[in-house]
Amino acid sequence: MTEYVATRWYRAPEIMLSFKCYTKAIDMWSVGCILAELLGGKPLFKGRDYVDQLNQILSILGTPDDETLTRIGSERALRYIRSLPKTQKIPFSELYPNANPLALDLLEKLLKFDPAERITVEEALAHPYLEAYHDVEDEPSHEKLFDFSFEALDSIEDMKRMITEEVLNFKKNQNGVQFTDNVPRPKESLSGPSRDSVQHVIRDDPREDPNAAMDVDEELALMGN
Repeated sequence: MTEYVATRWYRAPEIMLSFKCYTKAIDMWSVGCILAELLGGKPLFKGRDYVDQLNQILSILGTPDDETLTRIGSERALRYIRSLPKTQKIPFSELYPNANPLALDLLEKLLKFDPAERITVEEALAHPYLEAYHDVEDEPSHEKLFDFSFEALDSIEDMKRMITEEVLNFKKNQNGVQFTDNVPRPKESLSGPSRDSVQHVIRDDPREDPNAAMDVDEELALMGN
């Protein structure tokens, strides 16, 4: 599993906390974050880094129950959460007092800390708030997860062979020109950037990047927790 399947501000807790597994419920969390942003005009959980992101989520949703905490894969993250003072959930009606009550009900079901309690996409589409747009005949769901077993490779040589085949297939169809082994291929090369062109590049602070590559466990380690 990887933490970088969603932008930090819209990333589900189970991804950051290394839950033992995650499902398409992570997408429903992201939808909830987007709905909250539409209701409030700004991101709901705009964390500077992973730990701040987690703190912002907990400050609004409150401390998860013990059953949910047992599914956290990172021992360091679990200890960190348990070390925090217990907090109560802030009602979304207080955060968005002018919002449609049905929208708040949907938001409540989308932003569940525990993915097992989160609403599914089918249930969300059937929610009264989306009733005017709901069309069960035009909202198909795939019966099963896609099978990627055909990509299984037994050796590095198999991987090299597949990469070579992909390159050749691309070349054959590039610009509509069919290349064969008997046709000379154009010699193409791209020059890389010079040292002078990159030496003055200013690197952004990764903490300001919602896609920054560091997880809760790593950041807590740096903080000495």
